[in-house]
Amino acid sequence: MPRIKTPSGAVTTVEVPWAKPNGAFTLLMEAFLLTLAKVLPVAEVARQTGVSQNRIWHLIRTRVDVAWKEADWSSLERLGVDETSTRKGHKYGTVFIEIEGVETSRGHGAARAARLLLFTPGKDKETFTEFVAELESRDVPASQITEIAMDMSKAFIAGAGEHFPDAHICFDRYHVMKLCGEAIDKVRKEVAKESGGLPKGAMWALRGNPENLKEEQRQLRADICKEHRKIARCLSIREFLADMWNYQAVEDAEEHFNSVISWCSRSRMET
Repeated sequence: MPRIKTPSGAVTTVEVPWAKPNGAFTLLMEAFLLTLAKVLPVAEVARQTGVSQNRIWHLIRTRVDVAWKEADWSSLERLGVDETSTRKGHKYGTVFIEIEGVETSRGHGAARAARLLLFTPGKDKETFTEFVAELESRDVPASQITEIAMDMSKAFIAGAGEHFPDAHICFDRYHVMKLCGEAIDKVRKEVAKESGGLPKGAMWALRGNPENLKEEQRQLRADICKEHRKIARCLSIREFLADMWNYQAVEDAEEHFNSVISWCSRSRMET
């Protein structure tokens, strides 16, 4: 943009309605680049448009930072917390998301896109401290959080207990079933040791849900369960527990869960 001298003698750059002050692109070009960046790698956007990757990344960071600061968190009640690996070498980050997201075009009445609220390095209790500090800066009381879904990390449990003592804690299905899978794997090894070994492919045949296995794996699974009742009992308990997430009413799910606990206590298995 051209520079002009005002009547007062000051030199300034002309402001126009179709570009940001000191911006490198028009607003239309910025929108075009950001739209491409949603569906393409930045390197490919740079190749197609002739704009350097550094300038594109600067645009993305600038616009995302502005949008994040202006985001309204006042409706936040249900929180999801999870850790993720950011790079090789055990580098982790923790994400805080709003579970009650917006309805998407992929499915009406069910499919919802959760909203990312905060991503912070680390996976310890201090990540909750950082999140609560951000809540306070946005005038959102911690007492407004009524439910938190997370894994069974001791650090997460401690952080949630310290900062959200009145919130209901929900351990997500993936990590609960993962514990069941580890227990079954332990029983499989015990049975293999006691019986002198199991057929080849037994480890993979006994993992996961039957509907996700190949036909030969399902048959092998059935044969192993028929021969080893201890493994069959473990798999039955696991599949019975998995049914708990099919209930819509809390009371029904609670009754089902109590039945799972009762079955486990009567199973005469330590695992």
